[in-house]
Amino acid sequence: MQYNILLRNRLFIAMGLSTLSLSTLTSCQNTEEKDTAAVAHPEDVDDDGDGMTENEGDCNDEDATVYVGAEEIANDGIDQDCDGEDRIDIDGDGYDANIDCDDTNASIHPAAEEICDEVDNNCDGIIDDDAVDRQEWYPDADQDSFGDPNGGILACTQPEGLVEDGSDCDDNNADVFPDASEVCNNIDDDCNAIIDDNASDTVTWYQDADNDGFGNIDATLQACEQPEGYTSDNADCDDNNNNINPLAEEEEDGLDNNCNGTIDEIECFPAPLITDAMTLQNNMGNPGPYTFCAPLPADGSPCADLSTQDPTQFIYDTIGPPPDSFCIWMSYGDVCGPDATTPNECCYTMNVDISCIAVGRPFTVDGEMRTAAINHSDHWIRPFNVEILSLSEERRGLLGSMWIQAAQEEHASIASFARFTMQLLSMGAPPDLVAAATRAQADEIAHARTCYSIASQILGVDIGPDPLNIDGALAKGNSPREILISTLIEGCVNETFAAAEAGWLSEQCQVPSIQKSLCKIANDEGSHSALAWKTVKWILSKHSDLIDIAQQTMRQIESKRLSSPPQKEHSWLKMYGIASSKDRFDLQESVWKQVIHPCFISLCDSFQRQESLPA
Repeated sequence: MQYNILLRNRLFIAMGLSTLSLSTLTSCQNTEEKDTAAVAHPEDVDDDGDGMTENEGDCNDEDATVYVGAEEIANDGIDQDCDGEDRIDIDGDGYDANIDCDDTNASIHPAAEEICDEVDNNCDGIIDDDAVDRQEWYPDADQDSFGDPNGGILACTQPEGLVEDGSDCDDNNADVFPDASEVCNNIDDDCNAIIDDNASDTVTWYQDADNDGFGNIDATLQACEQPEGYTSDNADCDDNNNNINPLAEEEEDGLDNNCNGTIDEIECFPAPLITDAMTLQNNMGNPGPYTFCAPLPADGSPCADLSTQDPTQFIYDTIGPPPDSFCIWMSYGDVCGPDATTPNECCYTMNVDISCIAVGRPFTVDGEMRTAAINHSDHWIRPFNVEILSLSEERRGLLGSMWIQAAQEEHASIASFARFTMQLLSMGAPPDLVAAATRAQADEIAHARTCYSIASQILGVDIGPDPLNIDGALAKGNSPREILISTLIEGCVNETFAAAEAGWLSEQCQVPSIQKSLCKIANDEGSHSALAWKTVKWILSKHSDLIDIAQQTMRQIESKRLSSPPQKEHSWLKMYGIASSKDRFDLQESVWKQVIHPCFISLCDSFQRQESLPA
C-alpha cells in the first residue's frame, strides 16, 4: 500500500499536478438608511403604505393590500378593490362563478381548450366539439391493420372499420402493408415504393469474371434473379484464371490450382494422431512429432496456413489445455500441413513440449517435473534448531510433509541449473552468465540442505534424497528458441515467484531460525530471477527474430494462469515458513501485475528503442 501511494505521488509530480489552494470568500453587508416621513393630517396620511389615503378612497387604511384598484382575491371574504363586494371563483381558474360553467373544476372555463374527455371544457354547451386531441382514423378494407391514407377522418374514439395507421399502399391486399416482409414477387410488399428490395428470399450471387462457373467470394450481389456474369458458387480462389477452380487438376506449378488452400499438395510424414490432452501429456516422454486435426471451416474457406499463425493456439483449440492447470503446451520446429491425405479435415503435424508454471526452477523432462524420492539418510542434513512449540501431531505431520516437498523441489533445481549452465555454454554465452548459473547450483544445494534439515527437525527423523533420474534431460529443447522459452517460464516467471514468496514468508514466519533461512533463500532466488531476465535480454540481442516468440510465450502464460483463487485453508502454515494455496495465489497475482508484467513490457520496449536508433 505504501508503495502504491508513493507511485501515485510520483505520477502526480510527473504529470505536473499540484494541490490547488482554496480561495477565501469575503462577504459584505449593505446598510440602508430609513427615511423619516413628515407629520401630516391623519386622513391624508397613508397609514398602511399602499400609496392611497382614506381621503383618496382607501376603504381600509390599516391593510396595505386593500385600496381602490387593488387586485381582488377571490373567495377570501375581503373587498380588496373597495368596490363593495368580494369575487367568487371557487376553482381558482380566473373566471368568476357567474361565467364559469363548472366553478368546481379549474380546467373548465370559457377559454379552455376542448379535449376528448366527454366534458364541455370551454363552456360553449357542446361536448368534445373540435377537440384538439382528436385522432385521424383510416379505413382498412383488407383488414391488415393498416388503412388507406386517402380516407381519414378526425374523431375522439375509433370508429368501427377504421384503424390508427394510414400507411397502407394497397388496401385491397392483406399481404401488402408497411410491416410486411419483402419477397421476390415483383410487388412492393412493404410499401417503401421499391419493388423486391432487400427481399427475404433473395439469392447471393458471385461474380464469375473468368467464366469458369465458379465465382469470387468477395464480389457479390443480392438479387432475386441471377445477374449476367454471376454464379451461385463462390469457391473460385483466382477469378482471373479459368484454369484455377475447385474442379481443376492440381499441377506442380507453384499455384493452388484446385483451390483447396494448399499449393502443389503437401503430404505430411505419418505421426501419432492426438485427440485429447491427457493422451498428449502421457506421450510427452516419447519423441514427436504428433498429428492434430480439426474440422473443415464451416464457412467453406480452406484450412489455415499455420506457418503464418500460432500453431500452439491450434493445439489448444483442438484438444484443450494440459490436465495440469499450471502447465502450458509449447510447439516448436516446423509445422507440416494441412495434410493433403486428409481432405475432409484440417490436419497438421508438429513437435510439442509441455512447460509448467511453478515456484522456483523445476527440473522438467518432456513436460514431467522430476524430483528425487526421499530416504532416511543424514547426508544432506546440517545442524539446525527449529523452535516449534505446541503443534498437534496432525499439524506437525502436515508441516513436515510440506517442507519435504520444498526440499525435493530445491534438490531438483540443482539439476535444472546444471542443464541451464550447459545450455548457456551451447549458445556461447558470456562468462558472467555462465558463472552466475554455476553459483546458482551451489545456492540450490544450500537451500535443499536447509529444507531437509527443517523437515527432519519437525518430523523427528533423518530425511534425505534418493538418486535423481536425469534420463533424457538434454535430449531436445537446446535451440535458442527452446532455451528462450524455458528461461522465460522457469526463470523469469517461476524464479520471480519464488523470490517474492520467500521474501513474503520471511516477514510472516514466527520461528527465528526458519525466518533467517527464508531471508537467505529470498536473496538467492532474487539473484536467480535477475540471471534469467539478463539471459533473456542477451538471447534476444543475438536473435531479434525471437522477440515475437517471447511475447507469444508470455501471453500464453498469462492466459493459462488460474483465474480464480483456491479456498483458503491452513493459513497457519505461514507462521512456519510455508505458504498456503490461497496465500500463494494472492501473492502470484500481485507479483505478476507489479513485477513480471511491467519488467517484460520494459524489456520489449528497450528493443524497440534500439531498433529506432540511427545506424
